[in-house]
Order: sequence, then structure tokens, then C-alpha cells
Amino acid sequence: MEKTSEKTSEDEPAEKTSTWLALRNAIFRRLWLAMVVSGSCIGAYNTAVYWALHSLGANTVLVSLMATVSALPYTLFTLPAGAIADMIDRKKILLAVQLWHAALAFAMAILWMTHLLNPYIILASAFLFSVGFAFGSPAHSSVIAEMVSAEELGSAYTLAGLQMDVSGIIGPLLSALLLPLAGVSFIFGANGLGFILMFLAILQWKRPKVQSSLPLENFFESLTTAIRYDCRSRCSRSSDLDRLYQRPEF
Repeated sequence: MEKTSEKTSEDEPAEKTSTWLALRNAIFRRLWLAMVVSGSCIGAYNTAVYWALHSLGANTVLVSLMATVSALPYTLFTLPAGAIADMIDRKKILLAVQLWHAALAFAMAILWMTHLLNPYIILASAFLFSVGFAFGSPAHSSVIAEMVSAEELGSAYTLAGLQMDVSGIIGPLLSALLLPLAGVSFIFGANGLGFILMFLAILQWKRPKVQSSLPLENFFESLTTAIRYDCRSRCSRSSDLDRLYQRPEF
């Protein structure tokens, strides 16, 4: 008998998609470019903040507390933020977060120019910035999936990760170059402009309205569901690790 050379669809290699595929989507392309610019401004701002702390004579305890106050809002507000993102239009959440961040950045620039900034205000601003990021993060992750097609989704999340790496490189470099030339206020103000750019990019997105057939949960129901899911996920991961590292008995 002759062997047939026909191949089924399961034998065919999976079609490869380009990393840059999502950039053909005009809405996502504008958002991604705004994310690169704004992320670079955030990186420059973070470097300038530590330089400002040093210039203001902050002691090592205050400098160390920057990491603490920046991480605290994620612990306190991530679950409530996820519940709110399920109840309110995510586009409105992101627009509000960008305005919140821009106002903080411009306020920091004005305070530095008027010589009213001190290490304690910088610590408070770090906490307030992180509050905005904590509330915006769940909505931001969901919005990317809504902006692109299923074919572009993998590329979109890859590019979002690439944006963070690129901004993490460009931002501190820009800060090192601009601090001696333009000063702290310029970098603080540029950070605010970066958030305004993000605001405009999100504003141009026309989010389709989808009517859900299920009744919406209230805040406390949604928060309880999130906590229950998180607890079950932790228990599942714990049991998986127990099975992975369990030694056979002889």
C-alpha cells in the first residue's frame, strides 16, 4: 500500500505572528507610543525624586521608606480596585487616574520651584502616586484586551512588557542628562505632560458598550468574590507545591 503524504490540520505548524502585529491597530499604536513616552517620564521622575531627597538632606530612613510607601497602596487597594473596575467604565477610571497623576506631578514641580518641597511631602506624593497606579492597574490590563482583536492580543501584551523595559532604560538616562541642564522642576513637569499624553490617547478610544445579561454585583459582593478567588488560588498553588516537593516514602 502506498503511504499518503496528506497532513491533517493538527500536523501543520502553528502560524507564527509578529511581535509588532498589534501596532497595526491605530488605537493601540497611539496608546503604546503614549505609554513609552509616559513610562520614560516616570522613570526620569523616579530618578529625580531620589536626587531631590538627597539635595534636601533626607536621612537614610526616609530614603528607605520610599520603597515602603510606594508598595503599600498595592497591598491595600488592589482588590478594591479590581472590584471597582468591574462596576465602573474602565475608560473613565483610566482617564481619572491620568488626571490624578498629572495633578500630582505638576504640584511637585510647583513646590520645588517655590522651595516648599520637603522629604515628607515627597514621601506623601510617592504614596499618592502608587494609589493611582493601584486603582488603574486592573482597568489597564482589561482595556488592552478590549482594544485589540484576538489575533493581536498576544502581540499587545508582549509590546506592553517591552514598553516597560524600554521606558526603564530611557527614563533614568534622560534624568541623568536633564538634571544638570534643566533641573528637577523640568523633569517633574515633563512627567505631568506624559500623563496628559496618556489621557489624550485613552480619550480617543471609543469603547464599545456591551450590555451584560447578568445583573451587576455591588461593591461588597464583587470584593468578596475577589477575596474568595484569591484565597482559593493561594490554596491551589500551595497544594500544587506540596505535591511537587513531596518526597516518596520508603
